[in-house]
Amino acid sequence: MNLRRDCKHNLFLILLLPLIFSLNVNVSYGQDADGDSIPDSIDNCSNSYNPDQLDSYPPQGNGIGDACECEGNFNCFEDQDVDGSDAFTFKADFGRSIILHPCIAVDACNGDFSCDGDVDGTDAFTFKSDFGRSNIQNPCPACLAGVEWCSYSISAKVHISYCDVNNGDLKYAYWTGSSWVITTVDSTGYAESTSLALDSSGNPHISYYDGINYYLKYAYWTGSSWSITTVDSTGDVGSDTSLALGSSGNPHISYYDYTNGDLKYANWTGSSWSITTVDSTGDVGSDTSLALGRNGNPHISYYDYTNGDLKYAHWTGSSWSITTVDSTGDVGWFTFIAVED
Repeated sequence: MNLRRDCKHNLFLILLLPLIFSLNVNVSYGQDADGDSIPDSIDNCSNSYNPDQLDSYPPQGNGIGDACECEGNFNCFEDQDVDGSDAFTFKADFGRSIILHPCIAVDACNGDFSCDGDVDGTDAFTFKSDFGRSNIQNPCPACLAGVEWCSYSISAKVHISYCDVNNGDLKYAYWTGSSWVITTVDSTGYAESTSLALDSSGNPHISYYDGINYYLKYAYWTGSSWSITTVDSTGDVGSDTSLALGSSGNPHISYYDYTNGDLKYANWTGSSWSITTVDSTGDVGSDTSLALGRNGNPHISYYDYTNGDLKYAHWTGSSWSITTVDSTGDVGWFTFIAVED
C-alpha cells in the first residue's frame, strides 16, 4: 500500500468536491427570475416572489400559482402588493358601483375594496396611498410604468336631497371634493319624504312628496337641467317614499297612499309610469323602504298601522308576495331594507 499516493489522491478529491458541488448546483438550479429560490423551470409563478408555491385560488391545483392568478384581484389574499397590475384592474373598475340603494350615496366602507362592492373616489385614497408598497420582494418594475393618477378624482362625492322647511323647497347638495354645491330643485308645493339614488353617470334622481298638493313627485338631473314629473296625484299619495334605480336607470318608487291607507308602487317602464297597489289590507304602507334584487324585482318593507306589525312585500315575477315579519307588540316603524341575492 502506498500511503503517500493515497493521501495525495484523497486530498485532490477533497479539493475538487466543492467545485463539483458548485457546478451541480448551478446546473440543476437554473434561472430564478423572481428570486424566491425556486427555479423558473418548476416555479408555478416564475415572475412573482412565491416561495410557498401556493395553488389554492380557483380553479385549485391547476398548476398556476396564486401569486400569478391573484395579481390584480384586490380581494385575493395572495396578491399582497398594490402595483401596476392592480392599477389596470382599478382603472377598469373605477366608478362602477353595485350599491343599489344607499341612504346617502357615499362609500360607507372607507376604501376597503372587499367591503363595499364598488371602486370609487374613497377607494382611490386607499389605492394611491398603498400603491407601490409591496410585500413581494421582487415585483416587476415595468409593471409600474405608465400609471397616471391625474385623470381620476380622489375625492368621494356625497349627494344629499332634503327639504327647506322655511319655504318648502326641494333642495339638493353635493360635495365636489373641496366645497358644497347647493341647488334648489323644486320650489312649487312643499317637499317632504325625499329619497335619492344615483344613476351610472352619477346623476341624481329624487322621489318626494308634495305636502301642499298631496302628490308623489320625481325629479332627476338630465346632465344640463332638472326634469320634474308628477307620478301619482290620485288622492293624498306619495308620503314615505323610497327610490331605487334599475339596471337601465329606470326609477322604482314605493310610497304610502294616505287616502286609502295602502302601500303603492310605481315604476317607469321606459315610456310611462306603471302604478300598482301592493297591499290594501287595513291601514298599511307607511315607513316604506325599497330595494331591487339582482333580477330587478322590487322588495319593500313597511309598517302595518292597523295591527302594529312590520311587513314585507316582494314581486315574484308574476305576483306580489306579502309577509308579516314581526307582530310582537307595536313594531315596524322607520324601516329600511337591503337585499343580498
